[in-house]
Amino acid sequence: MSYFSDRLLKIHTAEMPVNGSLLISRPFLDDTNFSRSVVLMVDCEEAHGEALGIILNRPLDLGINDALGGLDLPGNPPLYLGGPVGHDRLVVVHRLGSEIIPDSIPLGDDLYIGGDFEAVQEYVRAGGETEGMLKFVVGYSGWSRGQLRRELDEATWAIGSLPVDDIMGDGGPYMWKQAVARLDQRYDFWKRLPLKACLN
Repeated sequence: MSYFSDRLLKIHTAEMPVNGSLLISRPFLDDTNFSRSVVLMVDCEEAHGEALGIILNRPLDLGINDALGGLDLPGNPPLYLGGPVGHDRLVVVHRLGSEIIPDSIPLGDDLYIGGDFEAVQEYVRAGGETEGMLKFVVGYSGWSRGQLRRELDEATWAIGSLPVDDIMGDGGPYMWKQAVARLDQRYDFWKRLPLKACLN
């Protein structure tokens, strides 16, 4: 086992994430689906040990109109990949609340998920601001009973947070760096690691 693997496995958290919190992947995670990913937790069923989340920092090279034929939303808002599961499912993360998007589910202060998609379309077509307000995500990430607890014990993830402005930002690798920078001192060495372990 390498030096970095030894260090990573010494980090342990007794916490479990809650809805609205973030999972930040360890630097050299082998799973390409989650390499340097920031995952917004949207359904943590502690009683059943199951969990669902959405990767926030995987922008795709296409907009929502490209993926959904006939939609034709103004500006063709960008599309994000939320995880390896359910690529036929579209999720909207937003800051609009249930007054504008009925049936939205709150995930914390000024952050919501889902709701009436017709209302989302009406908002965009009426000229509503999309940048920083709406994030269209296809697919999601899921953990079976006990799986996330095991991964936390193995230091696969750190539990963290970001301001809503950053959560609703462009994403990409920079979001991972922002999230790591807000973790406690146990994770300071994550900040100094290169993108690839072979570069050490």
